[in-house]
Amino acid sequence: MAKPPIAGKVKTRLTPYYSAGQAANIYKKLLLCTAKWINELPKHYLRVLALAEQLDHDFFNDSAFSHWERYLQQGKDLGERMANVAQHYMKPNQPVILVGGDCPVLNASLFQQVLMSLSNRTESPDCHQYSCNKVAIVPAEDGGYVLIAMQQFLPYLFENIQWGTEQVLEQTTRQLQSNNVSYTLFPALWDVDRPEDYQRWCNN
Repeated sequence: MAKPPIAGKVKTRLTPYYSAGQAANIYKKLLLCTAKWINELPKHYLRVLALAEQLDHDFFNDSAFSHWERYLQQGKDLGERMANVAQHYMKPNQPVILVGGDCPVLNASLFQQVLMSLSNRTESPDCHQYSCNKVAIVPAEDGGYVLIAMQQFLPYLFENIQWGTEQVLEQTTRQLQSNNVSYTLFPALWDVDRPEDYQRWCNN
């Protein structure tokens, strides 16, 4: 799930500490960082670049995205857009995993742990196991999440959520519990939204 790195339209919370152009360049770095670890995954995995607009934006002609399918997001809010992507690509016995483009500490190893959690009833030492799960979530430290994986399309995962707030994770897990859907919750990671987040990345 990504946006074209257009100055003034991405990473706006990095301004005014950084200029709009600098914020767009930071977002480009984040997207390439994300693409790098996704490209380390097995070649038979379908990689989809789900863009909010401009499928033909020049930045995505980078070789990092050369074997990726492109999909234009549709919907009036983030929930609808995520739901449409998930529903479009969901197939029997093939989970869909939605990832944002601004978490530089996500990696291929954790991604594979997420996949294993969807098919494994065993308790994982690295995560809280609600029960045998159909959904896996990697939370963000700010109350949202940086990754959500599902074995089947569950529309209520994307409904009645206050997107962009610190309530996102809590409301999402409440939806799962209300519908008796089991899930795995991994440890929270940080993403880059504010200037101090970018400094944290630089310091790492």
